[in-house]
Amino acid sequence: MSILMTETLSCPNCLSEFQMEVAHSLNAERSPHLRDAILEDRFQRHNCALCLCTFHVERPFVYIDFPAKTWIGVFGRGDAEDWPQAEAVLRSAFRRACIEAGPLARQIGEGTRLRAVFGIDALREKLVI
Repeated sequence: MSILMTETLSCPNCLSEFQMEVAHSLNAERSPHLRDAILEDRFQRHNCALCLCTFHVERPFVYIDFPAKTWIGVFGRGDAEDWPQAEAVLRSAFRRACIEAGPLARQIGEGTRLRAVFGIDALREKLVI
């Protein structure tokens, strides 16, 4: 299941506030339209009505595609310097969801590759590759 929540955010250029649905987790199998939006550079992209600035809203979330055996932690571009911490967060989330959750979850998660990426552009690159 994909989890998106409406949040009040600010434009990084003019600081005007706006509301937008922001991903907390994305299940590619159940929400293929969101995967398509990532590939087409539309995902969490906002055009500020006040200053006309266009930008991606970057919040950490998990991208899951169990048929492709892929679990990607998506972090902000600015978090790349602290990649060991990001990878630790990713491994911990996977362990809770796919190892400690029971035998069925372990079976579903078996063989899944974990990746940490920094920014939506980096996620799109992983999906294209």
